[in-house]
Amino acid sequence: MQFLGHYFDVGLKKVENHVATRHRLTINRHQYGSEDGIVNSYHNLSLEKCPKGFEITATSEDENIEGIANYKINWEGWMWHPEREIEFFKSDLLRAQKILFSNK
Repeated sequence: MQFLGHYFDVGLKKVENHVATRHRLTINRHQYGSEDGIVNSYHNLSLEKCPKGFEITATSEDENIEGIANYKINWEGWMWHPEREIEFFKSDLLRAQKILFSNK
């Protein structure tokens, strides 16, 4: 997500309590259902704002952007790390499948 923000000329801001911790997300995208949940976190920077053409798909309890998506080009950025979970969450697998195997 940080790379996408940088590519689309969005600055980064320092955030507290997001390194080597877990926190709750609010999922803002209806296609994902109401899957608010706890995710792992390994970052101390977040986007200052949502890049043009994207929408915010997830926010943290401290109101930082945790997920963005541009559905016209089928790109998403996440600030949590599903690959670091001992057991993958179904919601993360569904998101990845939608991105990787979309027919758009």
